Amino acid sequence: MHTCETIGIVELDNIRRKIVRKTKCFGMTILATKKTIIAEPTYVDELLPSYDLKDLLEKSDFVVISVPLTSKTKGMIGARVCKY
Repeated sequence: MHTCETIGIVELDNIRRKIVRKTKCFGMTILATKKTIIAEPTYVDELLPSYDLKDLLEKSDFVVISVPLTSKTKGMIGARVCKY
C-alpha cells in the first residue's frame, strides 16, 4: 500500500512555489508557512502562519528550508521547534 508523503515548505514565496508545483506532480501533500496569509494557493494543501513552524515540522516527512540567513532566520530550526 502506497502512502502519500508530506512535504513542508518553510516561508512560501515565488521561488519556493516552483518547488511546490514540481512536488505536487509526485502526489505529495504540500504544507507551507508564510508570513502573510491572504489566500491559500490551490496547489498548497495547508498554509500555516510562520509562527506555526513547529506544527509544519511535526506533520512533514520532508522539509524544504531555503531561506536567506538573516537575524530573523538564524536558529529558526533548533531545540524549540524540534522534538528530537
